[in-house]
Amino acid sequence: MLRNGHRARHGMFRTDRHEISATAKSKYPHHRRKLNVRDLPPGRAAFLGAFEDGVNTYWLLVDSGEVWMVRGYADDEDQRYGLVNSSIAGLQNVLAVWEAFACSGKSDADDDYEDYVEDMSERARQCDQRVFEDEDSWWSRVFEEVELGVLVPEEV
Repeated sequence: MLRNGHRARHGMFRTDRHEISATAKSKYPHHRRKLNVRDLPPGRAAFLGAFEDGVNTYWLLVDSGEVWMVRGYADDEDQRYGLVNSSIAGLQNVLAVWEAFACSGKSDADDDYEDYVEDMSERARQCDQRVFEDEDSWWSRVFEEVELGVLVPEEV
């Protein structure tokens, strides 16, 4: 679903393959890559990718495997930190639900749209229940906007 160097459709996640691959020697010395690691309040983390705005970034906590978002520019003293998913698998699974929703071609004018949105939101919750326990978490807010009709599927 997500491949290094490829932007996931619908702007939820993008990666920079030159920042996420570990330093490694290859038969091509100029192909060395460096793992971008830094300390976040919850622990040591490796860079995963940037949000579509190019400001907010996703990080993998080395010890726990949780995915966190850093909100704000790197030199901003007011950066905020928040749990996005409890694991990479949780991130992948919720993104799969998001992708299915965004590409569904459904319209709020469809008779079954409200049931469809409710089903999608529940499917996302089942993918990573822990992150939906906090109603202010990233995915809780995204799917709340889906339920409110602020975020809708793309037209196909």
